[in-house]
Amino acid sequence: MSKGVSGRHTYYYENGLTRSEGEWQDGERKGKWVWYYESGAKLCEINYENDKKQGAQIFWSEMGRKAKEEIYENGELIDERLL
Repeated sequence: MSKGVSGRHTYYYENGLTRSEGEWQDGERKGKWVWYYESGAKLCEINYENDKKQGAQIFWSEMGRKAKEEIYENGELIDERLL
């Protein structure tokens, strides 16, 4: 994303359903971002700080069950586990 781009953005699949959504601030991801399967079910979510993943990234199966968790610090993967 270009520097200076800010605001909430939503990206879509060709079928019109949401693919991902989150906030940009000065061209960097910020705050909670969420991705979805093409069916509309939630795929994963993660928080961003300074355009780097921070905290727990949680993945769900297409049936809605938590499947995996990855832990990030300053964009670096430090731990992961299947749920």
